[in-house]
Amino acid sequence: MHDLMTIGKAAALSGVSVDTIRYYERLGLLPKPSRTRAGYRLFPPTIVNRLTLVRNAKRFGFSLREIAGFVQVRDSGGTPCQTVRRAAEEMLHAIDRQIVDLAARREAMRKTLRAWDHTLRETPRGMPG
Repeated sequence: MHDLMTIGKAAALSGVSVDTIRYYERLGLLPKPSRTRAGYRLFPPTIVNRLTLVRNAKRFGFSLREIAGFVQVRDSGGTPCQTVRRAAEEMLHAIDRQIVDLAARREAMRKTLRAWDHTLRETPRGMPG
């Protein structure tokens, strides 16, 4: 039991808040911790790795719901690696589509601004453009 840590220590070591740990626990992102007789949570050292995994997966773009599904599969002995990879690839394709759409919008805006610039150059001062 000497390897177990309080929620405060887990928060400090992982760089997330105590409230975040409680929230992640409610969402099923973390295994249920053991508790002292007084009800304090006690986490194994591996909780820091789990919290880091969740934080990195969020930064990558996964939702907490998706991450919870992945870790639940893993915690039940499954191997979610292929599922995670497919989901990441779908995210990449979605980003690629957004980039194409944004580039097209940018070009349309540039074209519109060039047209406005032309109209403004041709409009005499003091006249509406």
